[in-house]
Amino acid sequence: MNPRYALAISALFALIAVAYGLVSRDPVGTTTLGALAIGMGVMSYVLLAGSPRES
Repeated sequence: MNPRYALAISALFALIAVAYGLVSRDPVGTTTLGALAIGMGVMSYVLLAGSPRES
C-alpha cells in the first residue's frame, strides 16, 4: 500500500472534526477529534511505511 493513504485517512478524520465543530460548537470534542486526526495520520504512515512492499 502507498503511504499517501495516510494523508487521506488523516484528512477524513479532520473533516469529521470540522463537521462536528460546526454542528455542535463543542471545543473539547472538536479538539479531541482533531488530535485523533493527527494521531491517525501519523500511525497510518508508520504502519504503511513499515509494511513490506508488494512488487
